[in-house]
Amino acid sequence: MAISPLIIAAALKILTPGIDAMSGNASLDWAHDRLERAARADEECNNRPEVKDGYLEAIIECAGEDSERLDAIVEEVYQRSRRLLPPAERQKLVRSQRIWRATREKRCTPKGKIAMFEVWQIYNCLALKSIDRIEWLDRRIGTASNSRRD
Repeated sequence: MAISPLIIAAALKILTPGIDAMSGNASLDWAHDRLERAARADEECNNRPEVKDGYLEAIIECAGEDSERLDAIVEEVYQRSRRLLPPAERQKLVRSQRIWRATREKRCTPKGKIAMFEVWQIYNCLALKSIDRIEWLDRRIGTASNSRRD
């Protein structure tokens, strides 16, 4: 199976109210909405007959789609976080994001030849790392919005 909708739902619980850089409102409703849609899409994918029947290619396809959806959410949270930070902090965040992208790939991808079932594991690893990053970025948004209010 691809990433469980329960895992994505857990990611919803990690998001805390912060400043929405687009509107200036204290809200991350857009992120909740995106994660909820990702969970629904993943559930739909997991309910496909070929996935339920255990066809590895279909399972891998669902995991890949799930990973891509989470990557898009990470990118959006990252971009919004950047807009909230002062220039010095913004540069630190940019460096941090570059390092995160590079190390995520290395940590999730085994060296050498990859068997078919390992592709599924790689996608799941990437998705879980994305959820971790969403949580980390969300904390940055909260910290930035709190310091701006002080």
